[in-house]
Amino acid sequence: MRVWNRIVLSTVAAVAIASPALAEDFKIGYSVFWGTNPFLVTMVNGATKAAEEWKAKGVNVDMIVTNGGDTDKAKQVADLEDLYAQGINGLLIFPGDSILVAEPIKNVFNAEKIPVVVTDIGIRSGEYISLIITDNAKGGAQAADYMATLVPKGGKVITFDFAPTNDNGQTRQKGFEDRAKELGLTVLPEQPLPALSLDAGRQAMEDLLVSEPDIKGVFSFNQLVIQGAYQALEQQGKTNDVQLVGFDLDPVSYKMVADGKIDGLVVQDPYRMGYDGMNTVLTYLTGGKVEPFIGLGTTLLTKDNIADFAQDPQVTGKEASPRARSRLWGRAQPCRFGPWRARGGGRRDGGTCRECFRHAALLQGRGEEFRRGQGAARRRLLHRGGTGAWARRRKRRRQVHPRQDHRRHLSAGFRHPRAKRRGVALLRRR
Repeated sequence: MRVWNRIVLSTVAAVAIASPALAEDFKIGYSVFWGTNPFLVTMVNGATKAAEEWKAKGVNVDMIVTNGGDTDKAKQVADLEDLYAQGINGLLIFPGDSILVAEPIKNVFNAEKIPVVVTDIGIRSGEYISLIITDNAKGGAQAADYMATLVPKGGKVITFDFAPTNDNGQTRQKGFEDRAKELGLTVLPEQPLPALSLDAGRQAMEDLLVSEPDIKGVFSFNQLVIQGAYQALEQQGKTNDVQLVGFDLDPVSYKMVADGKIDGLVVQDPYRMGYDGMNTVLTYLTGGKVEPFIGLGTTLLTKDNIADFAQDPQVTGKEASPRARSRLWGRAQPCRFGPWRARGGGRRDGGTCRECFRHAALLQGRGEEFRRGQGAARRRLLHRGGTGAWARRRKRRRQVHPRQDHRRHLSAGFRHPRAKRRGVALLRRR
């Protein structure tokens, strides 16, 4: 009888201990694209802040952030598969492609009944419990209203389109073009760009000045493209001839508006997107009621109201969480290895290489797995310990980058011909 009582008490105790862990501990995945853009960094910071508030209420949240990069949209699909394999309880997603990411959401997360919250952009198919998004049509129209104050009636304006399958971008473009036509501006067919980058914006502006030398205004649904467009205008001495209006904010574009180089920016609230997104998925997981749609407004930044945006998190980064930064970039500190070199002419970044952040994090014994999304074999890190023999070995010799292109080795999962013998593939004596 005594033995039986012990068994019953042990079972009850085990259930009592296990139940809170199942009910109050959650693993939330956050899949983003363009993850190093200040807009996305701010969004993840908002989610991190919400998770910290839930932790104060007794709900532990492990947030796993993946960055799909800037160009390869298929990488985000692999990231989603990674997050599912890690056993997440809920998913937040900022989709880089509204069509491409819909498949894993339908076939994996919807099929397994894992709740999905979309923070911005939207998806063309698949189910989600909530969509948190800016009124992009209104934001585009807001840009057109301001453009009409800068460009004479009948003046030619154009949109630089770098994302034909991005619902946000297309909605902004339609809002801008429809409103611009109503205001009497001549709207040219959009000019496609191969990528979201400074170079793409500069090249598009150079081509446009040749094909349409009397162009009066350019709108783009991202600030980076507008920065590139200004470079082209500056090189040709036409900065006063063409007006530039963009979307979103970062420290560089903020200063360019202050200096009069960019005429205006339509600004969103990514911090609230991430904050509300995390609150929504956790409310759902804890049995609460959630809103299926949360719409956010936009504000217009010009030189006249520049002071109003001086403390915006996208400008100052004050709301940035070190933990969130480390998940996106590795360690938020200058690269300890100095300028890195790429074989074949290469590039020098002078110590801001995100891959070096990841590399340095491993050297410091953190043992975190920075998955590359290129297959299970490539996502394995050769070194996992970091605090034992390797830490002692680290003290005995100086660690530097190899002369080979280290990016190639990183994308191959830290492999090297001498990997087995040396422990970590990328380190060698100079």
